[in-house]
Amino acid sequence: MNIRRLQGWALLLSAICLLVGRFLPTLPIANGAVILAILGTILLIFSIPAIQALQPEGLVGWIGIVLIELAALIALAFQLDLVSASGLALISAILGMLGRVVTGWLTIRDNKFPAWAGWAFLVAGVLNLVGGFVGLGIVAEVVFIIGILLEALALLGYGARLTRQEP
Repeated sequence: MNIRRLQGWALLLSAICLLVGRFLPTLPIANGAVILAILGTILLIFSIPAIQALQPEGLVGWIGIVLIELAALIALAFQLDLVSASGLALISAILGMLGRVVTGWLTIRDNKFPAWAGWAFLVAGVLNLVGGFVGLGIVAEVVFIIGILLEALALLGYGARLTRQEP
């Protein structure tokens, strides 16, 4: 098994961790949702560069991947309770949105991954940022849920394509 296929499997597992951790918060393990969020984020950090490897788009592509990586590292720091500054959360959301928009847009115009995965990634990034500005309440919750579902769908699309890559 080559590294790209392994990263594809990691993307698939990251999507599953994202979904299970978000929608099954009453896991039998203490802090199970937090553990799944941390595991999913680590898998994302490890595997997201595989998108650029299969879809090389030069500097613009790398900028998108680096922005996603930075946003994920900041999110991981929050999940591990290493930071608590709300301004840093906004920076993470902006970096994540920009990285997902760039990567999604490159996916849409390229034929290496399904275009729907690019659209899902792009919209998920925007909804993640917008959800933070909507505030609390049902509207924000709906925006976050749609964003999480689209993010997981995009990761599943990217991961599925990478797992089928020839060695």
